[in-house]
Amino acid sequence: MKYLFLIFILILHILVLNQLTFTAWPEMLSYPYLLSNNFFFYKDFVMPYPPGLVLILSAVYHLFEFSPLVLKYFTWIYILVGDLLIFLIIKKLTNNLKLSFLLTFLYILLQSVLDGNMMWFEIGMLPFLLLEFLMVLAWLEKKRPIYLFWGALFLSFSILVKQTAVLYSLPLLFILIKNRELNYKNILYLIYGGAPLIGFIVYLVVNNSLMDFTNWNIYYPINFWSKFPGYTGFQISRREFLTIMILGLTIFTCLFIEKLCLLNKKVLKNQTLILSLIFFVISTLIIYPRLTFFHLQPALVFLIISLSLIIHHLTKFKIITLLLVSTIFLVVAGIYYQPKKEAIRFYGPEEIAWANFLNQNLGSSEKVYLLGLNSSLYVYSDRLPPKGWLDNFGWYFEIPGVQDKFIKDLTADPPKLILRKIPASGNWFDLNVYQPQKVVEYIKLNYTKMKGTFFPSEIKQMGEVELWQRK
Repeated sequence: MKYLFLIFILILHILVLNQLTFTAWPEMLSYPYLLSNNFFFYKDFVMPYPPGLVLILSAVYHLFEFSPLVLKYFTWIYILVGDLLIFLIIKKLTNNLKLSFLLTFLYILLQSVLDGNMMWFEIGMLPFLLLEFLMVLAWLEKKRPIYLFWGALFLSFSILVKQTAVLYSLPLLFILIKNRELNYKNILYLIYGGAPLIGFIVYLVVNNSLMDFTNWNIYYPINFWSKFPGYTGFQISRREFLTIMILGLTIFTCLFIEKLCLLNKKVLKNQTLILSLIFFVISTLIIYPRLTFFHLQPALVFLIISLSLIIHHLTKFKIITLLLVSTIFLVVAGIYYQPKKEAIRFYGPEEIAWANFLNQNLGSSEKVYLLGLNSSLYVYSDRLPPKGWLDNFGWYFEIPGVQDKFIKDLTADPPKLILRKIPASGNWFDLNVYQPQKVVEYIKLNYTKMKGTFFPSEIKQMGEVELWQRK
């Protein structure tokens, strides 16, 4: 009976998410779709992430179908798993059921309105990060090496979802060093836990894709993408900046509140709090290159966990602190709550019209290349691009030699049709403006531009699109 409220807040989370627009990012459909159609990672299509989340989604789509609705419902289940883990962690740390309910409730409100109604790589690695955190807690309590194995295993899964998760190895190493337990036996268990990463590297070597993976996941982002104009996105509104600052400063406010700006040494000496704060700091660092709320989802999780520990250890002003935290979270949730204007972003009348158009004008086995259009259209129309495909991002195509290689792939496996969206006005490097010049010239030389008078009215509303047919 005492856990009925947990069921209630989980149901509430679904109800809140259902009131918000779900974002079906094209990559969350197109990457698994290409993989399921015998496109090899990194060699046959560019993917600047490890394959973990894509493999999970591919398995889900195989069980059901490639559909944004399947993505939405799976994402909601995935988010609920995170809710349960957060509740269990807070309950384990505080042994306070009411506090666990309250903070989990506050978390689900903020998670929903701060761009949490989607699947993306930060959200995809959250359950694994929480399980790693749980295993480190278990090791701190019992000092059994098996928990290091499980912690390293879940860390490996996190890294296989997004490469920046490698930074979450630091708190694991910190705890071992601090407790003087970084010995041969424990290191061996950590290596055993890294078996999935070792297996992935073997896969890359066997398929001759190790260099492609290294380039697109490590070398290019460090040496080229950071220099591309517009790649980093830290320009946020004043309201968003204030929100991030207020939420972050909540921790420090609670740390100072008991002794009127004198640090509570009992709290700061707590290893578990130090661990959660390290996780929180890392979660704020890995938002690079873009400061957006959905990239901050892991930071929100460890903010809640850190607050639970601080509040639990306060001996004075606990009620006042809870009221302060609750008020801040509820105000932020109220400010950012926006009822949905569309059921699913990137899956509206325009996308459906394009899918119908491609189905009517292409045979089932004929390929198409979309320049400037969402890659999810390949999925909706059940059509494939030529192998060697990469999305239309300037930081991809402007890497020396990339356009030449792509043109070579187009020549070897030419699609019947190419749909090219006319660039919008703006800076040449903006997302809706940029198009690779060499590729555009190749299209004009080898394809014939068709008149678009037969395009359905829904497509016209998307902006001007050219249809090119192979000569």
